[in-house]
Amino acid sequence: MPRFNIDPSKVSATIEVFEKGDYEFAIIGEPKTFMRKNRKGDDSFGVRYQLEIKSDGPAKGKKLLVSCYQQSEGAQSMTKQFFMAVLGYQRKASEEQRFNNDFAGADWSFDTDSGMVGDMWRTIIGKRVACSLDVGISDSGEQQQVFKQWRAL
Repeated sequence: MPRFNIDPSKVSATIEVFEKGDYEFAIIGEPKTFMRKNRKGDDSFGVRYQLEIKSDGPAKGKKLLVSCYQQSEGAQSMTKQFFMAVLGYQRKASEEQRFNNDFAGADWSFDTDSGMVGDMWRTIIGKRVACSLDVGISDSGEQQQVFKQWRAL
């Protein structure tokens, strides 16, 4: 068996919460599917992305996750806003219609058992997007990141 020598002081055990403000992000890495139970015991599922902060400042180069939940119409609407912004669409009715026309019938499938994602989930890898971040309080009373509004660059 190989021998490993890890150094826990080189990694973080906490999730960093960034200050309120506007940030530019790059979507990095592969999308990852997830499924879990929420605090009510209901299924919560979707696709996660790792983002890297590209804005100048003390947070530049830091990473965080964004979850594209899919278990409800409201969750899907938030994912659509994220995708529209990343793909360069403005948040207005005419742009939403253009997005709908451009991506109707696209492969948005995903499988939480195998981790497989359809082609649309990969289209945003490497792209950039802006977002206003805020800080909120989770159900457990801890600070958590709040993604307020996604914007196309």
